[in-house]
Amino acid sequence: MGVVFMGGFGWLQRDAKIHAKPPAGLWGAPLLGLTFGLGWAPCIGPTYSAVQLLSLSGGSSAAKGALLAFVYSLGLGIPFLLIALAVRRGMGVMSFFRTHRLAIQRIGGGILVVLGLLMASGVWGTWVTELQYWFQTDVKLPI
Repeated sequence: MGVVFMGGFGWLQRDAKIHAKPPAGLWGAPLLGLTFGLGWAPCIGPTYSAVQLLSLSGGSSAAKGALLAFVYSLGLGIPFLLIALAVRRGMGVMSFFRTHRLAIQRIGGGILVVLGLLMASGVWGTWVTELQYWFQTDVKLPI
């Protein structure tokens, strides 16, 4: 995937876009929300599951679970609100990414290749195991 991300196989870099737009109003909004949810479920699902597991583990109270879910929701929603409030500045940031798209693709692809090598060699699993042990034994959360 790292090689593909860097542009190694050009035929895998083609875009396919749907140009049909849902109707505006009451019927279009749920369709847009459903489409957005389908696209984000693989990204949000594991993180939200981790938040829920933290809130349900170790005899945690309902208040702690609600607080964790609230903070998670803030972390998910605040960036969208900030971008909506600063659209003009946000477009300037997007122009940076458009200008440097090739470099970002190559750096991201390189990171994916390194991560894949670490996973294939077993080093990544060792690091994650050590990190989990450190979180279980040494890290004390304020909540």
